[in-house]
Amino acid sequence: MTPYRQIYLDTNIFVMFKETKSREGFLLDLLFKFSASRRSSFVTSALTFSELLVKPYRERDQDQDLIQTYSAWSRSTAWLTITPVSTDVLDVAALLRAERGRLKLPDAIHLATAIGMECSHFLTADMGLETVDNVVHPVLGDVGAVPLSILRPDEPTLTSLLQSLAE
Repeated sequence: MTPYRQIYLDTNIFVMFKETKSREGFLLDLLFKFSASRRSSFVTSALTFSELLVKPYRERDQDQDLIQTYSAWSRSTAWLTITPVSTDVLDVAALLRAERGRLKLPDAIHLATAIGMECSHFLTADMGLETVDNVVHPVLGDVGAVPLSILRPDEPTLTSLLQSLAE
């Protein structure tokens, strides 16, 4: 496996961490706490927080705790770098969608952000996303740090991430 540099967190990872009670959620909690004591190893897009807030805003009895947590995370955390959606990201997202016909725009934006931030891995529960081996822009040529390897948030993977941060 490629050594972990920066790891991109897809929106579903935050849902797993905050909204579910699972072994994986517990391991994510440990991972984020451990990462907070070191330099940030995790990256996400500002788009993530727009996606996260839909459910608590939609619910009749809005979950104020969830809204406050996601809003606070969108401003700053010790364990997470949040990057805005730039025109460069949107350009690469369009290219990814053109090359991968079934890729939805939010997913393409997440992948393009990860590539632009030179992440080595992309942590997601989305089984429709695949490793990005090469992205060549028709005008600019190679667009960044690839391959971008997909990781699934299962117990062995999260344990491996914890161990790598401890080294």
